[in-house]
Amino acid sequence: MTTLENNSEGKGPSTPVHLVLSRKAIFLLAVFLFVPWLLTTVVFWKTGLLPKISQIRQSLFQSDATGRTIMGHPGPWGELEYTRIVTEMPNELAFTISDGAGPELQRWFFKGYSKEQVTDLLQSSGLSPEHLSSLMQTNRWEITADGCWIKPSEDVILGMNENARRKIYLTLTRFTENEPQRTAFNFRPQLLNERIANSGLSNKSVELFKSLLYHQGSFLLFADLDYALQKLPNDEEKRRFIKMVSRKSTLLAKLRVSSVTDVDRLTAYWGTGGRAKDLGPLFDSLARVPGGCMIDFVHLLPPFARRRLYTYPMAQTNAPVSLQDCNWSTMNFFNSEPDDRFVDRDFIINKLQTDYYPISGPEHLGDLIFLTLPTGESIHSAVFIADNIVFTKNGKAISQPWIFMKLEDLMELYSAPYPPEEPLKVFCYRMKTF
Repeated sequence: MTTLENNSEGKGPSTPVHLVLSRKAIFLLAVFLFVPWLLTTVVFWKTGLLPKISQIRQSLFQSDATGRTIMGHPGPWGELEYTRIVTEMPNELAFTISDGAGPELQRWFFKGYSKEQVTDLLQSSGLSPEHLSSLMQTNRWEITADGCWIKPSEDVILGMNENARRKIYLTLTRFTENEPQRTAFNFRPQLLNERIANSGLSNKSVELFKSLLYHQGSFLLFADLDYALQKLPNDEEKRRFIKMVSRKSTLLAKLRVSSVTDVDRLTAYWGTGGRAKDLGPLFDSLARVPGGCMIDFVHLLPPFARRRLYTYPMAQTNAPVSLQDCNWSTMNFFNSEPDDRFVDRDFIINKLQTDYYPISGPEHLGDLIFLTLPTGESIHSAVFIADNIVFTKNGKAISQPWIFMKLEDLMELYSAPYPPEEPLKVFCYRMKTF
Protein backbone atom coordinates (compact mmCIF):
# COMPACT_ATOMS: atom_id res chain seq x y z
CA MET A 1 0.00 0.00 0.00
CA THR A 2 1.36 3.41 -1.02
CA THR A 3 0.38 6.72 0.61
CA LEU A 4 0.40 9.94 -1.46
CA GLU A 5 0.20 13.35 0.20
CA ASN A 6 -2.49 15.70 -1.20
CA ASN A 7 -1.61 19.30 -0.25
CA SER A 8 -3.29 21.73 -2.64
CA GLU A 9 -2.37 25.42 -2.22
CA GLY A 10 -4.59 27.31 0.17
CA LYS A 11 -6.72 24.28 0.99
CA GLY A 12 -5.55 23.72 4.52
CA PRO A 13 -4.07 20.49 5.93
CA SER A 14 -3.18 17.78 3.45
CA THR A 15 -5.43 14.75 3.14
CA PRO A 16 -3.79 11.30 2.70
CA VAL A 17 -4.70 9.48 -0.47
CA HIS A 18 -4.37 5.70 -0.33
CA LEU A 19 -3.49 3.72 -3.49
CA VAL A 20 -4.01 -0.02 -3.11
CA LEU A 21 -2.40 -2.40 -5.68
CA SER A 22 -3.12 -6.10 -5.94
CA ARG A 23 -0.30 -8.65 -6.23
CA LYS A 24 -1.17 -9.19 -9.91
CA ALA A 25 -0.93 -5.44 -10.59
CA ILE A 26 2.44 -5.25 -8.85
CA PHE A 27 3.71 -8.18 -10.94
CA LEU A 28 2.54 -6.58 -14.20
CA LEU A 29 4.15 -3.27 -13.19
CA ALA A 30 7.47 -5.04 -12.52
CA VAL A 31 7.32 -6.77 -15.88
CA PHE A 32 6.60 -3.46 -17.59
CA LEU A 33 9.58 -1.77 -15.91
CA PHE A 34 12.29 -4.44 -16.05
CA VAL A 35 11.70 -6.64 -19.11
CA PRO A 36 12.78 -3.91 -21.63
CA TRP A 37 16.05 -3.48 -19.75
CA LEU A 38 16.64 -7.24 -19.72
CA LEU A 39 16.02 -7.49 -23.47
CA THR A 40 18.39 -4.59 -24.14
CA THR A 41 21.11 -6.24 -22.09
CA VAL A 42 20.74 -9.54 -23.98
CA VAL A 43 20.93 -7.76 -27.35
CA PHE A 44 24.06 -5.82 -26.36
CA TRP A 45 25.71 -8.96 -24.99
CA LYS A 46 24.99 -11.02 -28.10
CA THR A 47 26.21 -8.30 -30.46
CA GLY A 48 29.38 -7.73 -28.50
CA LEU A 49 28.46 -4.15 -27.62
CA LEU A 50 28.39 -4.89 -23.91
CA PRO A 51 31.94 -5.39 -22.53
CA LYS A 52 32.61 -8.73 -20.93
CA ILE A 53 33.71 -8.87 -17.32
CA SER A 54 37.15 -10.16 -18.35
CA GLN A 55 37.55 -7.21 -20.71
CA ILE A 56 36.63 -4.75 -18.00
CA ARG A 57 39.07 -6.38 -15.59
CA GLN A 58 41.83 -6.35 -18.20
CA SER A 59 41.29 -2.67 -18.92
CA LEU A 60 42.08 -1.85 -15.32
CA PHE A 61 45.64 -2.99 -15.94
CA GLN A 62 46.08 -1.14 -19.22
CA SER A 63 46.32 2.55 -19.98
CA ASP A 64 44.14 5.61 -19.94
CA ALA A 65 42.92 7.41 -23.06
CA THR A 66 46.30 9.06 -23.57
CA GLY A 67 48.17 5.76 -23.40
CA ARG A 68 50.56 7.19 -20.81
CA THR A 69 49.04 6.33 -17.42
CA ILE A 70 48.92 2.62 -16.62
CA MET A 71 47.47 0.75 -13.65
CA GLY A 72 49.90 -1.81 -12.27
CA HIS A 73 49.21 -5.39 -11.31
CA PRO A 74 48.49 -5.70 -7.56
CA GLY A 75 50.93 -7.70 -5.46
CA PRO A 76 52.87 -7.50 -2.20
CA TRP A 77 54.04 -4.07 -3.40
CA GLY A 78 50.46 -2.71 -3.28
CA GLU A 79 48.35 -0.85 -5.83
CA LEU A 80 50.55 0.88 -8.41
CA GLU A 81 50.08 3.47 -11.09
CA TYR A 82 52.73 4.69 -13.49
CA THR A 83 52.91 7.27 -16.25
CA ARG A 84 55.24 7.18 -19.24
CA ILE A 85 57.36 10.33 -19.43
CA VAL A 86 60.46 11.44 -21.35
CA THR A 87 63.62 12.84 -19.79
CA GLU A 88 66.11 15.00 -21.67
CA MET A 89 69.70 16.04 -21.01
CA PRO A 90 70.22 19.50 -19.48
CA ASN A 91 71.68 22.03 -21.91
CA GLU A 92 74.93 22.43 -20.01
CA LEU A 93 75.74 18.71 -20.32
CA ALA A 94 74.74 18.22 -23.95
CA PHE A 95 78.18 18.46 -25.51
CA THR A 96 79.76 16.03 -23.07
CA ILE A 97 77.92 13.19 -24.78
CA SER A 98 80.60 13.16 -27.50
CA ASP A 99 83.99 11.84 -26.42
CA GLY A 100 85.74 14.51 -28.46
CA ALA A 101 88.00 12.00 -30.20
CA GLY A 102 86.70 12.99 -33.61
CA PRO A 103 85.63 10.67 -36.39
CA GLU A 104 89.13 10.42 -37.82
CA LEU A 105 90.19 8.33 -34.80
CA GLN A 106 87.34 5.82 -34.91
CA ARG A 107 88.10 2.34 -36.16
CA TRP A 108 86.28 -0.95 -36.60
CA PHE A 109 87.65 -4.04 -34.88
CA PHE A 110 86.92 -7.59 -36.06
CA LYS A 111 88.21 -9.76 -33.23
CA GLY A 112 89.51 -13.17 -34.25
CA TYR A 113 88.95 -12.44 -37.95
CA SER A 114 91.58 -12.93 -40.64
CA LYS A 115 91.90 -10.44 -43.47
CA GLU A 116 90.20 -12.91 -45.78
CA GLN A 117 87.24 -13.30 -43.43
CA VAL A 118 86.80 -9.53 -43.06
CA THR A 119 87.04 -9.13 -46.84
CA ASP A 120 84.33 -11.75 -47.35
CA LEU A 121 82.10 -9.95 -44.84
CA LEU A 122 82.56 -6.57 -46.53
CA GLN A 123 81.98 -7.99 -50.00
CA SER A 124 78.75 -9.69 -48.93
CA SER A 125 77.42 -6.70 -46.96
CA GLY A 126 76.00 -4.80 -49.92
CA LEU A 127 78.55 -1.96 -49.96
CA SER A 128 78.79 0.03 -53.17
CA PRO A 129 81.90 -0.66 -55.30
CA GLU A 130 83.29 2.79 -54.40
CA HIS A 131 82.91 2.22 -50.65
CA LEU A 132 84.28 -1.31 -50.82
CA SER A 133 87.31 -0.06 -52.77
CA SER A 134 87.91 2.64 -50.17
CA LEU A 135 87.80 0.15 -47.28
CA MET A 136 90.15 -2.26 -49.03
CA GLN A 137 92.99 0.27 -49.24
CA THR A 138 95.95 -1.21 -47.37
CA ASN A 139 96.67 2.02 -45.45
CA ARG A 140 93.28 1.64 -43.71
CA TRP A 141 94.10 -1.80 -42.27
CA GLU A 142 96.02 -2.96 -39.22
CA ILE A 143 96.28 -6.70 -38.76
CA THR A 144 97.22 -7.98 -35.29
CA ALA A 145 97.31 -11.31 -33.53
CA ASP A 146 93.86 -10.53 -32.08
CA GLY A 147 92.13 -9.58 -35.31
CA CYS A 148 91.77 -6.83 -37.89
CA TRP A 149 91.36 -3.07 -37.44
CA ILE A 150 89.92 -0.93 -40.24
CA LYS A 151 89.79 2.86 -40.32
CA PRO A 152 86.79 3.81 -42.51
CA SER A 153 86.65 7.17 -44.26
CA GLU A 154 84.03 9.77 -43.49
CA ASP A 155 82.55 9.25 -46.96
CA VAL A 156 82.02 5.55 -46.25
CA ILE A 157 80.38 6.15 -42.88
CA LEU A 158 78.05 8.85 -44.14
CA GLY A 159 77.28 7.17 -47.47
CA MET A 160 76.74 3.49 -46.60
CA ASN A 161 73.35 2.07 -47.49
CA GLU A 162 71.23 0.72 -44.65
CA ASN A 163 71.73 -2.98 -45.46
CA ALA A 164 75.52 -2.67 -45.42
CA ARG A 165 75.47 -0.62 -42.22
CA ARG A 166 73.24 -3.14 -40.48
CA LYS A 167 75.30 -6.18 -41.48
CA ILE A 168 78.68 -4.64 -40.63
CA TYR A 169 77.53 -3.05 -37.36
CA LEU A 170 75.75 -6.21 -36.23
CA THR A 171 79.12 -7.98 -36.49
CA LEU A 172 80.94 -5.17 -34.69
CA THR A 173 78.59 -5.37 -31.68
CA ARG A 174 80.09 -8.75 -30.82
CA PHE A 175 83.35 -7.14 -29.69
CA THR A 176 83.79 -4.78 -26.75
CA GLU A 177 86.25 -2.61 -28.66
CA ASN A 178 83.45 -1.26 -30.87
CA GLU A 179 81.78 1.02 -28.32
CA PRO A 180 79.67 3.16 -30.75
CA GLN A 181 77.96 0.09 -32.21
CA ARG A 182 77.49 -1.68 -28.87
CA THR A 183 75.93 1.41 -27.28
CA ALA A 184 73.98 2.62 -30.31
CA PHE A 185 71.06 4.96 -29.69
CA ASN A 186 67.77 3.20 -30.31
CA PHE A 187 64.35 4.48 -31.34
CA ARG A 188 60.93 2.95 -31.78
CA PRO A 189 59.90 3.63 -35.40
CA GLN A 190 56.33 4.57 -34.48
CA LEU A 191 57.58 7.35 -32.17
CA LEU A 192 60.42 8.68 -34.31
CA ASN A 193 58.49 11.42 -36.11
CA GLU A 194 57.18 12.79 -32.82
CA ARG A 195 60.72 12.92 -31.43
CA ILE A 196 62.03 14.73 -34.53
CA ALA A 197 59.09 17.17 -34.67
CA ASN A 198 59.85 18.40 -31.15
CA SER A 199 63.60 18.75 -31.72
CA GLY A 200 63.78 22.05 -33.57
CA LEU A 201 66.29 20.59 -36.05
CA SER A 202 66.55 21.85 -39.63
CA ASN A 203 65.31 19.66 -42.48
CA LYS A 204 68.89 19.08 -43.59
CA SER A 205 69.90 17.81 -40.14
CA VAL A 206 66.86 15.53 -40.02
CA GLU A 207 67.75 14.07 -43.43
CA LEU A 208 71.32 13.43 -42.24
CA PHE A 209 70.05 11.68 -39.12
CA LYS A 210 67.61 9.46 -41.01
CA SER A 211 70.29 8.48 -43.53
CA LEU A 212 72.39 6.99 -40.71
CA LEU A 213 69.63 4.89 -39.14
CA TYR A 214 69.44 1.13 -39.57
CA HIS A 215 66.80 -1.40 -38.56
CA GLN A 216 67.50 -4.12 -36.05
CA GLY A 217 64.64 -6.09 -34.56
CA SER A 218 61.82 -3.72 -33.61
CA PHE A 219 64.15 -0.72 -33.24
CA LEU A 220 65.93 1.82 -35.40
CA LEU A 221 69.57 2.19 -34.30
CA PHE A 222 71.98 5.12 -34.65
CA ALA A 223 75.71 4.64 -33.99
CA ASP A 224 77.47 7.50 -35.83
CA LEU A 225 77.02 10.54 -33.61
CA ASP A 226 80.54 11.96 -34.03
CA TYR A 227 80.32 11.78 -37.80
CA ALA A 228 76.91 13.47 -37.81
CA LEU A 229 78.04 16.28 -35.51
CA GLN A 230 80.90 17.11 -37.87
CA LYS A 231 78.35 17.94 -40.58
CA LEU A 232 76.14 20.25 -38.54
CA PRO A 233 76.51 24.02 -39.12
CA ASN A 234 76.84 25.43 -35.58
CA ASP A 235 76.90 24.65 -31.86
CA GLU A 236 73.20 25.38 -31.38
CA GLU A 237 72.22 22.82 -34.02
CA LYS A 238 74.65 20.32 -32.50
CA ARG A 239 73.08 20.86 -29.08
CA ARG A 240 69.58 20.26 -30.47
CA PHE A 241 70.79 17.15 -32.27
CA ILE A 242 72.43 15.69 -29.16
CA LYS A 243 69.37 16.34 -27.01
CA MET A 244 67.13 14.74 -29.63
CA VAL A 245 69.07 11.48 -29.97
CA SER A 246 69.72 11.12 -26.23
CA ARG A 247 66.15 11.60 -25.03
CA LYS A 248 65.01 8.72 -22.80
CA SER A 249 61.60 7.21 -22.07
CA THR A 250 60.97 6.34 -18.44
CA LEU A 251 58.20 5.86 -15.86
CA LEU A 252 56.83 8.09 -13.13
CA ALA A 253 55.63 5.46 -10.66
CA LYS A 254 53.29 5.92 -7.70
CA LEU A 255 51.78 3.78 -4.94
CA ARG A 256 48.18 4.16 -3.72
CA VAL A 257 47.54 3.83 0.03
CA SER A 258 44.05 3.94 1.57
CA SER A 259 42.10 2.80 4.61
CA VAL A 260 41.71 -0.70 3.11
CA THR A 261 45.44 -1.12 2.41
CA ASP A 262 47.27 -3.88 4.28
CA VAL A 263 49.87 -1.56 5.79
CA ASP A 264 51.84 -4.35 7.46
CA ARG A 265 52.24 -6.21 4.16
CA LEU A 266 53.20 -2.98 2.41
CA THR A 267 55.79 -2.18 5.08
CA ALA A 268 57.27 -5.69 4.86
CA TYR A 269 57.79 -5.30 1.11
CA TRP A 270 59.05 -1.72 0.83
CA GLY A 271 60.92 -1.80 4.14
CA THR A 272 63.52 -4.24 2.75
CA GLY A 273 67.03 -3.29 3.79
CA GLY A 274 66.23 -2.09 7.31
CA ARG A 275 63.87 0.72 6.36
CA ALA A 276 60.62 -0.67 7.84
CA LYS A 277 60.88 1.57 10.92
CA ASP A 278 60.68 4.65 8.69
CA LEU A 279 58.18 3.49 6.08
CA GLY A 280 55.71 1.85 8.51
CA PRO A 281 54.67 5.12 10.19
CA LEU A 282 54.55 6.84 6.78
CA PHE A 283 52.17 4.22 5.39
CA ASP A 284 50.02 4.46 8.55
CA SER A 285 49.71 8.21 8.02
CA LEU A 286 48.79 7.84 4.37
CA ALA A 287 46.15 5.21 5.18
CA ARG A 288 44.38 7.67 7.49
CA VAL A 289 43.89 10.24 4.72
CA PRO A 290 40.17 10.28 3.77
CA GLY A 291 39.81 8.66 0.37
CA GLY A 292 43.44 7.54 0.32
CA CYS A 293 46.35 9.16 -1.52
CA MET A 294 49.27 8.48 -3.88
CA ILE A 295 52.98 8.54 -3.02
CA ASP A 296 55.81 8.66 -5.56
CA PHE A 297 58.20 5.69 -5.64
CA VAL A 298 61.13 8.03 -5.18
CA HIS A 299 60.16 8.38 -1.50
CA LEU A 300 60.25 4.60 -1.05
CA LEU A 301 63.76 3.98 -2.41
CA PRO A 302 67.03 3.62 -0.46
CA PRO A 303 69.19 6.80 -0.31
CA PHE A 304 71.50 5.90 -3.23
CA ALA A 305 68.66 5.38 -5.70
CA ARG A 306 66.50 8.15 -4.26
CA ARG A 307 69.20 10.78 -4.88
CA ARG A 308 69.87 9.66 -8.46
CA LEU A 309 66.51 8.73 -10.02
CA TYR A 310 65.74 10.90 -13.10
CA THR A 311 69.15 12.64 -12.86
CA TYR A 312 72.28 12.62 -15.05
CA PRO A 313 75.80 11.92 -13.75
CA MET A 314 77.99 14.94 -13.19
CA ALA A 315 81.07 15.31 -15.37
CA GLN A 316 83.91 16.09 -12.98
CA THR A 317 87.57 15.18 -13.08
CA ASN A 318 87.82 13.93 -9.51
CA ALA A 319 84.95 11.45 -9.95
CA PRO A 320 85.06 9.97 -13.45
CA VAL A 321 81.70 9.35 -15.03
CA SER A 322 83.16 6.08 -16.33
CA LEU A 323 82.69 4.69 -12.82
CA GLN A 324 78.96 5.26 -12.91
CA ASP A 325 77.83 2.38 -15.10
CA CYS A 326 75.05 -0.17 -14.68
CA ASN A 327 77.00 -2.54 -12.39
CA TRP A 328 78.19 0.28 -10.13
CA SER A 329 74.59 1.50 -9.87
CA THR A 330 73.09 -1.97 -9.34
CA MET A 331 75.51 -3.14 -6.67
CA ASN A 332 75.29 0.16 -4.74
CA PHE A 333 71.48 0.19 -4.64
CA PHE A 334 71.17 -0.33 -0.88
CA ASN A 335 74.30 1.63 0.08
CA SER A 336 74.10 5.03 1.73
CA GLU A 337 77.35 6.03 0.00
CA PRO A 338 78.56 4.37 -3.23
CA ASP A 339 81.39 1.85 -3.09
CA ASP A 340 83.65 2.44 -6.13
CA ARG A 341 85.06 -1.08 -5.86
CA PHE A 342 81.99 -2.16 -7.81
CA VAL A 343 83.69 -1.06 -11.03
CA ASP A 344 85.90 -4.14 -10.64
CA ARG A 345 84.39 -7.24 -12.27
CA ASP A 346 86.22 -9.65 -9.94
CA PHE A 347 85.01 -7.74 -6.88
CA ILE A 348 81.41 -7.94 -8.12
CA ILE A 349 81.68 -11.69 -8.75
CA ASN A 350 83.11 -12.25 -5.27
CA LYS A 351 80.33 -10.17 -3.73
CA LEU A 352 77.65 -12.13 -5.56
CA GLN A 353 79.17 -15.41 -4.34
CA THR A 354 79.44 -14.35 -0.70
CA ASP A 355 76.45 -12.07 -0.09
CA TYR A 356 73.84 -13.24 -2.62
CA TYR A 357 72.20 -16.45 -3.83
CA PRO A 358 70.76 -17.19 -7.29
CA ILE A 359 66.99 -17.14 -7.81
CA SER A 360 64.80 -18.18 -10.75
CA GLY A 361 63.36 -14.72 -11.30
CA PRO A 362 62.97 -11.32 -9.62
CA GLU A 363 60.07 -10.92 -7.19
CA HIS A 364 61.29 -8.77 -4.29
CA LEU A 365 62.52 -5.20 -4.01
CA GLY A 366 66.30 -5.21 -4.47
CA ASP A 367 66.62 -8.43 -6.50
CA LEU A 368 69.50 -8.11 -8.97
CA ILE A 369 69.06 -8.79 -12.69
CA PHE A 370 72.00 -9.50 -15.04
CA LEU A 371 71.66 -9.75 -18.83
CA THR A 372 74.31 -11.81 -20.58
CA LEU A 373 75.20 -12.82 -24.12
CA PRO A 374 75.20 -16.52 -25.05
CA THR A 375 78.99 -16.37 -24.63
CA GLY A 376 78.52 -15.60 -20.94
CA GLU A 377 79.58 -11.94 -21.22
CA SER A 378 77.46 -9.74 -18.95
CA ILE A 379 76.25 -6.67 -20.83
CA HIS A 380 73.86 -5.08 -18.32
CA SER A 381 72.47 -5.20 -14.81
CA ALA A 382 69.48 -3.60 -13.08
CA VAL A 383 67.51 -3.75 -9.81
CA PHE A 384 63.95 -5.06 -9.47
CA ILE A 385 61.56 -2.59 -7.81
CA ALA A 386 58.00 -3.91 -8.21
CA ASP A 387 55.60 -5.23 -10.85
CA ASN A 388 58.42 -5.75 -13.38
CA ILE A 389 59.65 -2.17 -12.93
CA VAL A 390 63.44 -1.95 -12.64
CA PHE A 391 65.90 0.75 -11.58
CA THR A 392 68.55 1.03 -14.28
CA LYS A 393 71.36 3.11 -15.74
CA ASN A 394 71.79 2.05 -19.34
CA GLY A 395 75.51 2.59 -19.77
CA LYS A 396 78.28 4.71 -18.31
CA ALA A 397 77.84 7.66 -20.69
CA ILE A 398 76.84 11.04 -19.33
CA SER A 399 73.81 10.89 -21.64
CA GLN A 400 72.40 8.01 -19.59
CA PRO A 401 70.27 9.01 -16.57
CA TRP A 402 69.10 6.73 -13.78
CA ILE A 403 65.56 5.75 -14.67
CA PHE A 404 62.71 3.29 -14.20
CA MET A 405 61.85 0.88 -17.01
CA LYS A 406 59.67 -2.18 -17.43
CA LEU A 407 61.82 -5.31 -17.50
CA GLU A 408 60.39 -6.45 -20.82
CA ASP A 409 61.30 -3.08 -22.38
CA LEU A 410 64.81 -3.33 -20.97
CA MET A 411 65.23 -6.81 -22.44
CA GLU A 412 64.04 -5.62 -25.84
CA LEU A 413 66.33 -2.60 -25.68
CA TYR A 414 69.48 -4.61 -24.91
CA SER A 415 68.61 -7.34 -27.38
CA ALA A 416 68.30 -4.86 -30.27
CA PRO A 417 71.99 -4.57 -31.30
CA TYR A 418 72.57 -8.33 -31.25
CA PRO A 419 71.60 -11.15 -33.63
CA PRO A 420 68.05 -12.40 -32.95
CA GLU A 421 69.23 -16.00 -33.15
CA GLU A 422 71.39 -15.36 -30.06
CA PRO A 423 68.89 -14.27 -27.37
CA LEU A 424 70.08 -12.76 -24.12
CA LYS A 425 70.09 -14.82 -20.95
CA VAL A 426 68.85 -13.55 -17.58
CA PHE A 427 70.46 -14.31 -14.21
CA CYS A 428 68.94 -13.08 -10.94
CA TYR A 429 70.27 -12.84 -7.38
CA ARG A 430 68.87 -11.97 -3.95
CA MET A 431 70.79 -10.74 -0.91
CA LYS A 432 71.12 -13.48 1.73
CA THR A 433 70.10 -11.19 4.60
CA PHE A 434 66.68 -10.38 3.05
